[in-house]
Amino acid sequence: MQESARLEEEERQRQEAAEEMRRQEEQAKAEEERSRIEEERRRQEEEEALERARAEEEERARLDEERRRREEEEALEKARAEEEESARMQEELKRQEEEALEKARAEKAAEEKRKQEEEEALAKARAEQEERAEKAKEEEKRREEKARVEEARPATPPMQMASTLKSLVPMVSRPVELEDQGILSLTIMPLFFRLPSVRMIIGKV
Repeated sequence: MQESARLEEEERQRQEAAEEMRRQEEQAKAEEERSRIEEERRRQEEEEALERARAEEEERARLDEERRRREEEEALEKARAEEEESARMQEELKRQEEEALEKARAEKAAEEKRKQEEEEALAKARAEQEERAEKAKEEEKRREEKARVEEARPATPPMQMASTLKSLVPMVSRPVELEDQGILSLTIMPLFFRLPSVRMIIGKV
């Protein structure tokens, strides 16, 4: 009986030891599983954190790139606008200069035309004045000549003048100076004999 009880006790102890060992193994497995799960969770969290950090970095880089590109575009647009404004101002300045030059040329041409018209008017007035003076001089000369002829006309009777003219008839083909005879103070030409009074006297002769 004692042997049987001892064997039963040993069997029970062996079973308990086996049960304890199995329980410890299961506990170790469970602990290992928990460690694995915890490690997996930690690794996953780290990966997620890295992914978030990478995404955030990419987002920051994208935003920075967009901001840089936008600033560059704005700078280029501003430079283009300033260049266009400068070109427009230069074009406007050039147009104003051309208008000023054109106005100056027109004013100069008008001034030259006015001066030319004044010079032409003065020349015309001078020519007219000279022509009037020449005509007046010729008229005065004719009056003086006529007066000298009237003064030099002899106061002799018609018969004596006829005798004098008769002596001059052969010489009518050339000028005759009568200053020595005291009759005329000018050269007698054939035109002198066309006067009505002379023709009348010559006819009587």
